[in-house]
Amino acid sequence: MKRLMIVSTFLLFHFNGDAQSQITTPATPDQVEFLRYVMSSIASPFIDPQVAKMNAADFVILFGLNSQEETVLQTAGQAFATAINNFRSQEDTITTGNKPISEPDRAAISAAATQLNTTVSALANQILASVRPGTANLFRQQGDLNAIATTGKMAGGNLK
Repeated sequence: MKRLMIVSTFLLFHFNGDAQSQITTPATPDQVEFLRYVMSSIASPFIDPQVAKMNAADFVILFGLNSQEETVLQTAGQAFATAINNFRSQEDTITTGNKPISEPDRAAISAAATQLNTTVSALANQILASVRPGTANLFRQQGDLNAIATTGKMAGGNLK
């Protein structure tokens, strides 16, 4: 997967040119999913802080981020970590001592998960709006390429 990311990023840099990102266009679900991966790689409460730091440095190199864009990713990553921790806290509060979990508890967990996904989507769109247009295009294209790589499908047909 890492090799795919490196090769696809090289191709994106090579062919990106001066294309401008449409900031008004919200991130697609595939693009949000990629940016969720980026945020979780640099700020997840579940990974070693040294690994997160190395991941952040790798993204700076991989995408050619300037210091402002690096700060944007770090800030979004920290907001993501806070959202994850809030979700886990809500889930723990709901499920502690409740066996089996009741239907209202399931609904509360589902609502918390929806809130988490809404936050991640907002953070992804904030990232795209806060970086240079070329960088936003790279993030968008990487999300699209990851979706193609995992599903084997492109718009209009299969890769085969």
